[in-house]
Amino acid sequence: MRRWKDRELIYLPQSPMIVGRIRWAKAMGEPARGTADAFRVLLEEHTPTQFRVGPGGIEAIPGTGVWKTLDDDVRCRSYPDDGDRHVAGFTVHAPHLNVLPDGAYRLTPRLAGKWHQAPVQIVIGYKRIEPSSWSVTLLPGQHVQTVNFDVVARSWLFGFR
Repeated sequence: MRRWKDRELIYLPQSPMIVGRIRWAKAMGEPARGTADAFRVLLEEHTPTQFRVGPGGIEAIPGTGVWKTLDDDVRCRSYPDDGDRHVAGFTVHAPHLNVLPDGAYRLTPRLAGKWHQAPVQIVIGYKRIEPSSWSVTLLPGQHVQTVNFDVVARSWLFGFR
């Protein structure tokens, strides 16, 4: 950061970027091998649909408007705790801005590795990440986007939390 006339200036990156956080309650335990090995994030891109005039009118060109995997192993790192919650984070430097009308990036985090937790937690429930995925569109005025996920505990019994 630089100072200009007693004010701090924050410089935003010029390249497209997605910043994400995954949070979970400290009572849920911790990853056995550290935060970097606790989560994996799948990054996909929806290519823009292109159209052409065909014999039946306007039709989508095959092979456009599909989800393509860009990275199936975005690594997380440990962030400072947020009160009673642990936090992991990741940064994705997107290759380019999205093209309208339907270009987008989708991030899908998943649990990886073992966790330190009480045996009773294993017996009565399981962990899952909510939401299961997040889609963002990076445009010229919005080239940095933030996504947030939470690890929640669910019960095997009757679907109670």
